Amino acid sequence: MESAGIIEETVSIKVLKVNSRKMTQAVFKQLRTKSIFDAELNLLGHPWGTVNYFEAGTMKPGALHLVWSDGSSLFRWIVCPLYVSFETAIIAYRKDDLSSDGKNNAYHSLPDNNLKTVVHKADSGDIDNSEELFKKYNEHYASFKKMNQLLIAT
Repeated sequence: MESAGIIEETVSIKVLKVNSRKMTQAVFKQLRTKSIFDAELNLLGHPWGTVNYFEAGTMKPGALHLVWSDGSSLFRWIVCPLYVSFETAIIAYRKDDLSSDGKNNAYHSLPDNNLKTVVHKADSGDIDNSEELFKKYNEHYASFKKMNQLLIAT
């Protein structure tokens, strides 16, 4: 039998602060939601990190709640992973998928509204650019996933 024990470790915790005070969940919820991407999926500001907070029913597997700044304001935005291929995204867009309420849910398998841009470009015949944007989105998601998790006070 091997021996068991406790080893002392040092951990660095990143805390989101506003005016030298820890940001509370109530303040975090008041941050405006705004996409960090422009129409070409370029970043509109600097991502600070992710917060492990999702309102009931909004959590998607792998989703990241990103906090970012445009230099003067803080925003939050949910970025989802792409579990679909580029071709699957195009098919999902073109599919006439009507829900029971009669609304078109053509984007049901596209996890982020910014992907509509990608699919619109493909649908208009700009396949090369849309595949490039699809790849760009995946690269952004991968970089966000590597960022530090920021803690907020409850």
